[in-house]
Amino acid sequence: MLRLSRWTGELPTARCGLGRNSKIPRTSDDVLLLIEVSDSSLEYDLGEKLELYAKAGITDYWVVDLIERAVVVHRKPQRGKFLDVKTHVAGDEVSRLAQPKAVLSVEALFLPE
Repeated sequence: MLRLSRWTGELPTARCGLGRNSKIPRTSDDVLLLIEVSDSSLEYDLGEKLELYAKAGITDYWVVDLIERAVVVHRKPQRGKFLDVKTHVAGDEVSRLAQPKAVLSVEALFLPE
């Protein structure tokens, strides 16, 4: 569970680490990249959750849009909004702020049509 601030409840999280001793994220300061995979929850992920994450200072928030087959990358949080928002589609590559040399093909995230 991830607690964004003392005013928000805990949000369910999944963790990917490099081993048994990897630090489990407990606050937004521990999060290097937050990814939501969305189809029916897209409005919530790009609305209420996005605002919570921006207010908490999450610096790299991605929404994988299963309907549009796109990745919406949100960066530079300020006052409950992200100032840098880019939508990436098939043919594009994305990388996280914490490891910019490691690129991911957007197309590789989706099954062939």
